[in-house]
Amino acid sequence: MRYRLLDRVKEQVKALLLGFYDVIPEVLLELTSLRSLLAASSQALLSLFDFQELELLLCGLPEIDIQDWKRHTEYTGDYERKGASHKVVKWFWEVRTTNMLNSY
Repeated sequence: MRYRLLDRVKEQVKALLLGFYDVIPEVLLELTSLRSLLAASSQALLSLFDFQELELLLCGLPEIDIQDWKRHTEYTGDYERKGASHKVVKWFWEVRTTNMLNSY
């Protein structure tokens, strides 16, 4: 029974948890004293969150604030000099704004 429930998916669960640990912000680990839990049981780590909290950690907020995104965007490479006034950047924000409005 142990093999059917745990051992046969051990590698997949290990990969999932390693990815999960990459997603959990460092600040959260420090605030909740999870550093010691990381070395302990992965079940203890996952039991700290309900499914809605896990969804928020993994997926983020359901709505994206376009204005906030624009304010915090850093332009590099070909776009660094003109920034938000570059025509390609303007097209990007126009498409994003239109798509975001249509999806809600």
